This record gives sequence, structure tokens and C-alpha cells, in this order.
Amino acid sequence: MGGKRFYLLRVAGNKVFITPSFLFILALFVGMGVQTAEQLMVGLLWIPILFISILLHELGHAFASRALGYGNSDVVFWGLGGLAINAYGGRRSPKKSILISLAGPAASLALAAISGGALFAVEGGFSTTGMLGVFLWKMFSMNMFWAVFNLLPIYPMDGGQAMRSGFEMIFKSHSKATRLTGIVSIVTLILSVILAQFVFRGLGMFTIFLALYFGYLNYKLIQGQGQRWY
Repeated sequence: MGGKRFYLLRVAGNKVFITPSFLFILALFVGMGVQTAEQLMVGLLWIPILFISILLHELGHAFASRALGYGNSDVVFWGLGGLAINAYGGRRSPKKSILISLAGPAASLALAAISGGALFAVEGGFSTTGMLGVFLWKMFSMNMFWAVFNLLPIYPMDGGQAMRSGFEMIFKSHSKATRLTGIVSIVTLILSVILAQFVFRGLGMFTIFLALYFGYLNYKLIQGQGQRWY
């Protein structure tokens, strides 16, 4: 999970931590394509956008866990986004696990709707004539992407975790559900990479790393050696 973690704050009983790997990713977002002072100012907007977006997404999981009787969670910012770690993560019923998995993308969609509505109110549309407009547009697009991306049936993303819980409900077998999840995840990864290659005419290094990493995790899942995700 990105190595050593440092305590930041507590939100409604849930402790929030940060890892050095998240700070590294944050620096990459801020510095991406920056050549002028104006571009740096725009790049710095990623700091509150990423913090707010990831925090609310993970609090969606955390609040759902607590509402379903599993108490508070630890929210951790790390190199691939965030985690909501709950002590009962491996002991939840499949039905409740699905609800908890989908609560994060639901929170992201809600934040996207609020940001999009605010952008329309401020700019009279989806234009970005000032820094506030740029901030709201980035907040809107980031959360729309984060919600859709997390809903893909690829483990260990939220859609993949919900899929595994669904398979477990259907087949009444954790091992079979885990293997099927790994297979569907790898097929979806391959199709997503092919589609992205045609649509975006190439993949960035981070995207390639992410695809290889997820592919490795799901290969281990098929072999019955997958690690627990929260």
C-alpha cells in the first residue's frame, strides 16, 4: 500500500493516512506538462482536487461499512488512489460487500454532479473562462472518470470486487468466485487496452504499468494466491 503511512486527520471517526507513494503521484499530476507560471497554477489545482475526490470516494466506502454494522475504517491515500481499510473486510456477507463496493463510485458520481452543477451556475455552461471554472471542470471530469473507471469489472477495483461478491452469491463458493473474477478481469483488461489503443492512439507509461500490475494481481487471483483488498 505504498510503504509507511502517516496520520493526517480524522473524519467522522474514520482515521485518514497518507503514504509517500501518493505524494509522488500528486507531484506528477502537478508537474505534468508545466512550462509556464500559469500552467503551474493550473497544475496546483490537482492538489485539492485529488485530495477531495479520493477522500470522498473512500469515505463512501467507510460510511457504507459503518451503516451496515462494521464500524469505522482507516482511509489511506497511496500510489493508486485510496483504500478504505476495515477490520471486517474479509468477513462481510457478499450482499453487503457489493453495497460497500458500489458506495465509493456513488460518492464520486455525486461529487461530479455537484461540481458539474456548480460549473454550469458559475460559467453559464461547461466553459472554463477563469480559474474557478477550470477547478470545477477538473473536479467534474476527474470524478466522472474515477467513478466509471472504478466500476469496470476488473479486480481489485470496486467493480471487480462487487463482481467477485456477486459470483460468490451465485455459486456459493469463494474459490470459484475468485477464479472467475480473475478470468473476467484479465479479459476486460485486454479488451480495455485494445480499445484505448484505438481511441487514444497509444497508452501512457502509467496506464501500461497499471494494466500490467492489475494483470499480475488477477493472474495470482486465478492461481488462488491473491492478496486481500479492502
